[in-house]
Amino acid sequence: MTDTRTSPAPSPKPTGRPAAPSSVPTATVTPAAVADATTRYLGHTGPDTVAGIGVATWLNVSRFVEATGDTDPLYTDVQYGAGSVHGTMLAPPTFVLAVRRPSSSGALDTMAGHDLVERTESMRATWSDRIPLGARLGARSSIVDATHDPGSPATTRITTETGYTIDGRPVAEVAATVAVRERDLQKRGIHRYSAADVDELVHRLENEPAGRGPRPRFWSESHPGDPLPELLKGPLTFSDLFVWTIAEARSVQAGNLHLKALASLPGRWRRNPETGWTRWDRHDAWIDSAASHEAGLGAPIAPTELVFALAGQHLTHWAGDAGFLWRLRLRMSTPLLYGDCLHLAGRVADRWHQEAPSEDERHAVLLTTTGTNQRGETVFAADATVLLPEPGRSVELPLTGTPRLRSI
Repeated sequence: MTDTRTSPAPSPKPTGRPAAPSSVPTATVTPAAVADATTRYLGHTGPDTVAGIGVATWLNVSRFVEATGDTDPLYTDVQYGAGSVHGTMLAPPTFVLAVRRPSSSGALDTMAGHDLVERTESMRATWSDRIPLGARLGARSSIVDATHDPGSPATTRITTETGYTIDGRPVAEVAATVAVRERDLQKRGIHRYSAADVDELVHRLENEPAGRGPRPRFWSESHPGDPLPELLKGPLTFSDLFVWTIAEARSVQAGNLHLKALASLPGRWRRNPETGWTRWDRHDAWIDSAASHEAGLGAPIAPTELVFALAGQHLTHWAGDAGFLWRLRLRMSTPLLYGDCLHLAGRVADRWHQEAPSEDERHAVLLTTTGTNQRGETVFAADATVLLPEPGRSVELPLTGTPRLRSI
């Protein structure tokens, strides 16, 4: 497959062997400096962005759905998919995240000696078609904005847009915004559950409501105020975090290979607080409970991309095989830490149909969904537009242009 990715601006070349960072990073690199340095990458792929999978094979799709706990047979069972209205097993919409991670921290990883942390604070996606088993996928991303906010805390926000394709034909667009700010350790650590809490969680996990499946959910049967079935995820474990790393097809290197990969990214170097190793990758703090404070966290944390995939699963679980997730927008409020549960709930907020009758008349519903942890704190808030069938009228794809919808 021909790689049509935009070539990034050349990364700064170190002169000689870079000096090892000290155990305490300096504060000379500010969020404003990151914004300035990132301008050279505007219109280009970020230096921390790498390609993932290229084909929606059964193995790749299975790894992705296993990482999110999705049991929908449309995404797991080849025979079921062949007998569905689509005639094939599909990959879930958020599978595009495995083709290329859509977020970038801009120039941050090229800037040595900083004491900054980054988190993806928002994501939005639009799909124009489904992803069938065996689809050949591509992605092209570019940083489109780097804005500095001098408020408290001072923050630089870097937005990356990624277009995903099947055989060169557009299938999805995703925009992600990463916030870069000074490290501020989260005060809350790992949550501890009581025996009663455990019993309740086990009961809910063992009695999770089934998805809509092959029974069509018609637009005319969906009304504002209707609740979405609640789902429970967690408690988040190290296995969950590691399996997600595999699911999104990120390169996992060790030893000399990892050392070479970090050579051009001095902003990733840290002295490991437990071992003293000075070429430790600070990104490992996200999954290492012994060093999570290096990322300004009280415990390892779920990537926003994983949370986004869980939100997408909640929506397709409700929509069923015949529904189509068209748009999803999500904003993080608080991190999902190691040991946390994620309670997913939502409702139908509105419904629309296309303004002008046509052969491809479309019917849509607006859904709102939230994720809260076991403490009742909001982890994320999201809204989505889902296209639904009507009796005798399926959702015709691919979408071309933007359907003109009006509220009913």
